[in-house]
Amino acid sequence: MTEEAPKKHSQFALYVAAILAAVGGFISGYDTGAISGILAMSQFTTRFPPLNGNSYNQGLFVAAILLTAMLGSLLTGWFADKIGRKWTIMVGSFVYAFGIMFEIIGVNFGMMVAGRLIGGFGNGLLTNSVPLYHSEIAPPKIRGRLICLFQLMITFGIVVSYFIDLGTSNIQSDMAWRTPFIVQMIFALGLGSAMYWLPYSPRWLTDKGRNEEALQVLADMRAGGDINDPEVQKEFKQIHDEILLEHELEIRSYAELFKGTVLKRTIIGVFIQSAQQFTGINGVLYYAPSIFQAAGLSGTTNSLVATGVTGICNFAATLPAVMWIDRWGRKPTLISGAFIQAVAMFVIGSVFQTQSSMVDGSLVMNSTAATNTVIAFIFIFTLAFAYSWGACGFIYPAEIFPMRVRAKATSLTTGANWLFAIVITFITPVIIAATSSGLYFLFGGCCILMGIACFFIPETAGRSLEDMEIVFGDDPAIEKRAAMELGVNVDDFNEIAANHGK
Repeated sequence: MTEEAPKKHSQFALYVAAILAAVGGFISGYDTGAISGILAMSQFTTRFPPLNGNSYNQGLFVAAILLTAMLGSLLTGWFADKIGRKWTIMVGSFVYAFGIMFEIIGVNFGMMVAGRLIGGFGNGLLTNSVPLYHSEIAPPKIRGRLICLFQLMITFGIVVSYFIDLGTSNIQSDMAWRTPFIVQMIFALGLGSAMYWLPYSPRWLTDKGRNEEALQVLADMRAGGDINDPEVQKEFKQIHDEILLEHELEIRSYAELFKGTVLKRTIIGVFIQSAQQFTGINGVLYYAPSIFQAAGLSGTTNSLVATGVTGICNFAATLPAVMWIDRWGRKPTLISGAFIQAVAMFVIGSVFQTQSSMVDGSLVMNSTAATNTVIAFIFIFTLAFAYSWGACGFIYPAEIFPMRVRAKATSLTTGANWLFAIVITFITPVIIAATSSGLYFLFGGCCILMGIACFFIPETAGRSLEDMEIVFGDDPAIEKRAAMELGVNVDDFNEIAANHGK
């Protein structure tokens, strides 16, 4: 009698859901790249005089979308728990599209700012709810890979937008800058429509008592729809038991984020998301054309081409993270990336400090070698960010919190990301205008501190979401679970534990 061959599980439905949801990252990344190129177009700055040569107004215009993105992110905790991760992504997509419509019409500067404020709210909903959705549909062994798809699509959106900007920059009309916005709106509407057909998060369904639906979603994503598959049953039981336990605990408020070991996770999550901005990546990406022009590249076209290559580096270096982040682990990835970025920033700052001078009010590099060095190390910086903080910056916070407060916690951590994105984006052009090198030394120092700090965070790769209580130490849920297994109440369990050495 021969052994039955092991069943090959299809994860086609899982990857379809993950990839489609990740289009939210494409839309967000597309805006980052598109607006940098649009600001370099004379057709745009001539159309809106407040932006013409005014670094303060440019910083304010770019940061407008970040301000409401922070608000949208903070409110995602309520939306995602109330209507689900899936519907939050849909709402975010359509709100984003509505804001982009204002930018396309763009009859005056006020309307452009209004469009960015509205679109920013949708952007905030997307950048929090998509990684949250990914973390809750993914099996532990490839959770990092699926969440990393979000960052991969951000980088792909940046690349696409750069080259669309390059293609439209020679159009001698307002369509030069309106066309990139039209493309962005098409993707936002497409994502909002496609999400209707995707499944809910199985953990959210279980949390709402819709257990049969949750089991079927797990079966569709793990075993080709077979609800009797042993692995599906095992995972569903683990999810169901953990959520049942959390319901008994009845601790779901924002205040829970600042208590016990959840506070430790909140601090780490806020640190990871905030530090992602202090690498300086958004300052580099938003103002890449201006930085390349300062480094010695002449002409809008040349700076846009170099900016496009930066985007390609960003995208290409994210691909290895998608494939191997679950094998590498989070800590080594974050630490190595931080130190490589620090070296790149210090080299760029040193070259600007020693090899540039002001001529007739403009910064000029003293040699072609200096120009090439700056460009090369911007590419190296971007490569290092993409595989490390770009990827793990979204993975780590999305996987460390208990289900009862996960949406609220990630809304807080992502909100911190947007808050410091506002700060960095606003100060970047101001600092560049004031000093040729100070910005890069600032970012380099931040990267050193980040790398050191990451030696002290726990490794989470390969652990289930339900295992995070163990990874981060005692939690009320651990005592409750142990008491249930022994058939006693928590007070009796604590007394037993005290008598026998907890």
